[in-house]
Amino acid sequence: MVNKFHGSSLRNSSPNNPKFIQIITSSDELCRLRIPVVFAKRHGKNMLNPVFLEVPHGKAWEVEVENSRGQIWLAKGWKEFCDYYSISIRSFLMFTYNPRSHFAVTIFDQNKTEIEYPIDQEIESDEEEEDIPVLQANANVIEEEEEDIPVNLQANANVIEEEEEDIPVNIQTNANVIEQDQEVGEANSRSEEVGPKNSSRYSFVNLNGDNPYFEMVIKKAHATCMTIPMRFAQSTDIINMKNMRLVNEEEVEWEVEIEYNRSMVIIKRGWTAFRKDNNIANGETCRFKLIRGHIANVLQIKKLGKLIVEVKKLVQRIAVDTAS
Repeated sequence: MVNKFHGSSLRNSSPNNPKFIQIITSSDELCRLRIPVVFAKRHGKNMLNPVFLEVPHGKAWEVEVENSRGQIWLAKGWKEFCDYYSISIRSFLMFTYNPRSHFAVTIFDQNKTEIEYPIDQEIESDEEEEDIPVLQANANVIEEEEEDIPVNLQANANVIEEEEEDIPVNIQTNANVIEQDQEVGEANSRSEEVGPKNSSRYSFVNLNGDNPYFEMVIKKAHATCMTIPMRFAQSTDIINMKNMRLVNEEEVEWEVEIEYNRSMVIIKRGWTAFRKDNNIANGETCRFKLIRGHIANVLQIKKLGKLIVEVKKLVQRIAVDTAS
């Protein structure tokens, strides 16, 4: 189906319409985006196919949805929507849903600032031509809309599980930018030594430059050990090390041991003391940067704050701005 603009508006929607928040964390999510599981379970039963995504300037994009194993994905048309509004990794999106299967989408850039939405000349001319109901994005051809197809979640309702986090952050593996910490996630089902079952740990990996780094959200499971993403460990040769040094922002060093076990590379002995001495709390994001030295390499660790707290503050600010 060709991607189309529609002229409907969500400005009169009730403030009680359900919302969800999405932070784009991989290039995969720029091609296909999963609607959070809890949201899909609550509101996806009567959702039509296609749905329409609408930004504040009042035009909506038609996007097809896919139902796969009880999960709903924004599929055909989503990539074009992302391209048009320059949505990229770490963009912050807020979706407001109404029963007409329309989503009002507010887009924020990496600085948590709402973007300036582009207005296409074709869109403006569409507002003047009231007798033309549909204007295609890339062609001046009017075609019949396909029949709305409900998305049925009942058949796979048993697949849907509650998400752990208050803010749904959907992260998928990306070979170049962001990867899921699969080595820990897989081990959770086999060993309690690494952490509680089904706990989620994700990392941002950057292998460019002389000082590659990864970022990790610190969880309860990281009380006694810290997982190093496998791709990072292999690329930097940490996988072959037995000992290493961690250095904080004040350049104080701690000796730690590196273990390679069950397809995992972890910082083991010495990590607990480092975390305690530096007051690293659960939910904080830390950046682990490799500093190459003549004698030995070290990991410089910098605290970046709590992502969930930042997101909640932004949501509160949006709510205040909307109310005013």
